[in-house]
Amino acid sequence: MLSEMGVSHYEPEVVDGLLEFAYKYMHSVLEDSKLYSKHANKSEIDVSDVKLALQLRAGTDFLFNSTSNYCNSFNIREPAGQDVVQPVPREMMMEIAKKKNAVPLPQVKPGVGLRLPTDRYCLTQPNYKMKLVKIQLSSSPFA
Repeated sequence: MLSEMGVSHYEPEVVDGLLEFAYKYMHSVLEDSKLYSKHANKSEIDVSDVKLALQLRAGTDFLFNSTSNYCNSFNIREPAGQDVVQPVPREMMMEIAKKKNAVPLPQVKPGVGLRLPTDRYCLTQPNYKMKLVKIQLSSSPFA
């Protein structure tokens, strides 16, 4: 799918993220389809239920808000009275990426060894306390 879109270099986590997104999206569509089928007193989900779920989701999922500053700068308009699903323009994504990447990363502090966060955020500190129990010893074992 990525190669068909012209993406040649990507991290392996991208594929996992896309698979997780597709699974969650299809799960929610099928859950909606099941509700519509049940409402229509049908015993099984059919194609019309899935189509209805997809049509109703198209109005709420992946909406492109043309009122944002980014969209206005690219002259993107939606037809009046309709919710249109549009991909985000590449130019807009490049502009957002340029602004985000303009902020430099913090410098790595020089040092030797493993760099750990402060003790507060590490799991290397004990998270329990021992309760001391005082035992009173008597002089006679049968007292």
